[in-house]
Amino acid sequence: MLTELQKAENTKYTETLAELKALIPEDEYRKVLSQTYCEYDDDFLGFVQVYRPLAELIPKDYCIIDFGCYLAAQSYFFKDHKEYIGVDRTVFSLQRFAPQNASHFYMSIQEFIQDILPKLPHEIKRYCAICSFVPDFEATELVRKTFPNVFCFYPTQNRD
Repeated sequence: MLTELQKAENTKYTETLAELKALIPEDEYRKVLSQTYCEYDDDFLGFVQVYRPLAELIPKDYCIIDFGCYLAAQSYFFKDHKEYIGVDRTVFSLQRFAPQNASHFYMSIQEFIQDILPKLPHEIKRYCAICSFVPDFEATELVRKTFPNVFCFYPTQNRD
């Protein structure tokens, strides 16, 4: 039996998911979700409840670098930001979601910071890095040390 808090969280997730789906063009949505090995479906487009508040908090003139973006459905929450950069090495053969301001890199976090970041045109303080549900704690620590504006989140289970 769900607690009232769990019910409220489920309702908020469902509302946020519906909001994200409304932002994504229908043809792109169907094309990405119909790919073989796609782990998204109509009930799960990633951890949307983490990304939605970030899109509101981060200034629109910032560039978002989303480490561990998977197929980047959440990129549509950042469609009005200066730029969205998705970085993930796990899905080379799958098409990612891509609003007009998006670019994608298929590499590790370490490779991106070493090889790509120095070539990017903006000041480091105009980027906001996100590591949401990235299980590589060494990579997450590198992101924390590299970017002055960073959000890292990885849930733990209470074992009470």
